[in-house]
Amino acid sequence: MDILDEMTKEEIIMHIRGQAAYMFNPPKKSALLWTRWQIQQGKLHDRRIANIEYGKTLDLSKRDELAKQFNFIKDTEEKLLLLKKMKPYEKKLQIYLRESEAIMEYEKKVNKLYAQYKIERDKERS
Repeated sequence: MDILDEMTKEEIIMHIRGQAAYMFNPPKKSALLWTRWQIQQGKLHDRRIANIEYGKTLDLSKRDELAKQFNFIKDTEEKLLLLKKMKPYEKKLQIYLRESEAIMEYEKKVNKLYAQYKIERDKERS
């Protein structure tokens, strides 16, 4: 087991600050932001892949077929029956669409983090 896994946050901070290298070469904010961005980018990638795989399982052809029948049927009871049959397909589609929207929002946050990294890097260079 890695010794860092056994240490508390406070212990790790105290240990790092006690090192001579920290005094002469403290970590830069851009390095921290880069690490954060890499972690968040990895999580974003994993969510995208999972959502794409989920999307591949969606078979909306049956739902579309039921919707066509729904449009041509006049009987209310038959329409209700078709709506009940369509519900599971609609539910899966809504899950997929909500996750897609959540991924887009998360991507905006990740992009803002990268922009912060670039700003800090440019400040440190000048």
